[in-house]
Amino acid sequence: MSKRDVKGLNVHYAAIHSTFWAGYAIIWGFLSVVLLHYGFSNSQIGVISSISLLLPIAVQPPLAALTDRSAHITSRHMLMLLTTAGLLTCLVLWLFAGDQLLVVAGLFIVIGTVITVIPPFLNAMAMEFVLSGTALNYGMGRGVGSFFYGVSVLFAGFLVQRHDPRLVMPLFLVCFTAMLLIVYLF
Repeated sequence: MSKRDVKGLNVHYAAIHSTFWAGYAIIWGFLSVVLLHYGFSNSQIGVISSISLLLPIAVQPPLAALTDRSAHITSRHMLMLLTTAGLLTCLVLWLFAGDQLLVVAGLFIVIGTVITVIPPFLNAMAMEFVLSGTALNYGMGRGVGSFFYGVSVLFAGFLVQRHDPRLVMPLFLVCFTAMLLIVYLF
């Protein structure tokens, strides 16, 4: 690959991290605020958060094994599948869940599980390039993602303070739609 191609690859990979971490910050950084708005207690929010962060222990290894064993499913494909799952779950949450607390809790658990399972596939995608000898700059991509995490929290914080906390859902949808497109083009 030429230096110009590698630079484009690095920018593209940074864009994936940017959209992922922005979406992550928006939906998960405001989890408590949104769930309090729905009427959940602090204890219930803790349970939802815990389940969301424990489920990936059971979900991620089989998905990784499937990706490793398959000749057709790559880390990129799995990333697109997970991103789509996050998008569709959030869309259902935003448009159809209403104030049904059990449904809202279940959908947030799915979103939390999906966004926790995604980073290993981002890393695996990068390592595929590195192992092939391409000088992908993982650190730059991750650093730009962290920057966008911070900017997104600041931006979403102002919006949530002035408007309905459920506004995080369409913001998440925008970030993950952009991510899906960028991963597709990667």
